[in-house]
Parts: sequence; C-alpha cells; structure tokens
Amino acid sequence: MMKPMLRMISFALAAAFAAGAAGQEYPNRSIRVIVPYTPSGPTDIHVRIIAQKLNEAWGQPVVVENRPGAAGMIGTEVAARAPADGYTLCTAGITFSTLELFNPKMSFSPTRDLTPIALLGQVPNILVIHPSLPVKSVKELVALARARPKSLLYPTGGPGGVQSLAGLYFESLTRTRLVEVQYKGSIPGITALVSGEVQFGFTDLMTTLPQVEAGTLKMLAVTSLKRWPTIPQTPAVAETLPGFAVTAWFGLVTRTGTPKPVIDKLNREILRALQMPDVRKRLTDMGSEPGTLSPAEFGDFVAAEQKKWSRVVKAGGVAE
Repeated sequence: MMKPMLRMISFALAAAFAAGAAGQEYPNRSIRVIVPYTPSGPTDIHVRIIAQKLNEAWGQPVVVENRPGAAGMIGTEVAARAPADGYTLCTAGITFSTLELFNPKMSFSPTRDLTPIALLGQVPNILVIHPSLPVKSVKELVALARARPKSLLYPTGGPGGVQSLAGLYFESLTRTRLVEVQYKGSIPGITALVSGEVQFGFTDLMTTLPQVEAGTLKMLAVTSLKRWPTIPQTPAVAETLPGFAVTAWFGLVTRTGTPKPVIDKLNREILRALQMPDVRKRLTDMGSEPGTLSPAEFGDFVAAEQKKWSRVVKAGGVAE
C-alpha cells in the first residue's frame, strides 16, 4: 500500500518542481501575441504598448500578430490550439465572452481552451448622434425611438461586438425597436454616422471624440456605469437608464494548461508595466483605465461578462 502512495507523492512533487522551474526559466525565446482584429484599433494599441514593455523587461522578442476574421474567431482559435507553454498569447474582450453565444457549433471553446492572464484596460463607448437627429438627451432619444419603431439605424462591427451588444441592451431596457447596420469595423461605422447614413451609435471614445469636437457628431452620453474621468461633463446613459453599462475591455489569455507560475509571472510583469507613468499616460490619454486584476480576478470578471451578455442576447432573441 505504501509504494503506490509514495509514487503518487513523487509524481506530485515532480510536477510541482517542473512547474516552478518553468516559471523561473520563462521566457527563454520569443513570445507571440495574437490580435484577432485589424491593426490600429484599441485592442491592437493596448497590446503593442504592453508588448514593448515585456520585450524591454525580459530581453525576448514579443511579436504582435494580427489575425482578423469571423468576429475574432479565427485568431482566437489559433491561440486555443497552441501549446500550453505561455509562448502564444491572445487578446480577449467582450467578443471573446460572447463567441459561443453567437457560434454554438464552434470547434473549440474560448472559455474552456483559454485561460485568463491579465486585464490591460477598459474604455467606455459614447452614445453619439448625427446632428440632424432632433434630440438633445438620452431621454429624448428613447422617446423618439418609441415613437418611430424600427426607423433609427445604428452601426456595428457585427454580432457579439461591443456596439452590437450596446444596441441590444438599449433596446432591452427601453423596450424599443432599433435597426442594426453591420459594417467591416468601427471606422466605416463612424463614417456612416458622419454622413447621416445611420442616425446614432455606441462608438469608440478615442476614435469618435475628434468628430464630436469638430461638430460633425453630437455626444449625448457615455456608456460606463458612472461618468468617465476623462469626460466628466458628459452624463452616463445609466443616469437615464439605471443599470446600463457597456465597457469595452482588453485582456490577455493563453492556452489552458499553461503552468501557473508562467501565468503569474506574465500577470506580475504586465501589471508592473501598466503602472509605469508613460504607459498610464498613453492609456488614459485614449480614455482607457489600466487594469489591476490578478489572473483569478480577471477570470471572475470574464465569467461575469459572459453571464451578463448571455442574458441580454437571449432576451433579444439573437442566440440560437
């Protein structure tokens, strides 16, 4: 009886030793970070800032690889099938938490096959309208939407994205009927707003603010639960629709099964980088609030997002 027990203890000790050694040796070669979207967007910018700091800290190349397509599914699947060694990372955001809702027959599971590392930042969207729309507040927009069912159009980058989810959530809370118009990314959607092709939208703060300042779009509210520090004069949608909160978030994940010491080491170095004055300035200048979560806390955050958006999507009759 003792020999099997001793073997089990030996195996456990060996595994623990191997995991600890992996954490100490990591990284000893280049790290790949997959961004499942096109370059120059908020996700890409967050990752490239951190990739540079990881490269400086460890002296190993941290290569950002854009693999866009299928609402983030293509790049995410590449990471989900990579070795569990911490050398292939992937960005995650709201779309990550809704992929399975909109694609129930996927050949992989983001939440099963990938594990959280760190939250890089969060940034709200802003509710903007074309100047021709005769409203001056969220309350007036709701009244107009109720008076004209299925006549107000808003742009999105496709199902499961932050703009689409914001629209579904808005409809759910206001009991209105809106029309979602899909574009190939946020920039074409903003262009459609400026031209008047669509009347209102929940758009990216950093990208849209110049249009607001130029007067080509009007900002009604911010989609964070409370007013956002960088635009404190702008009311939150939640001041009119209690509980409304839609925040774009940007994090990093890696293949499930990656040794915990490796994940912890990544998290520590990322959080250290996020607190550097130059990094904080770059992120806050674009309206982002740097992350502070441990891997476990980030995992809880992702789980809460999945639960929330599952309710919203199913209430809207979108999920299969």
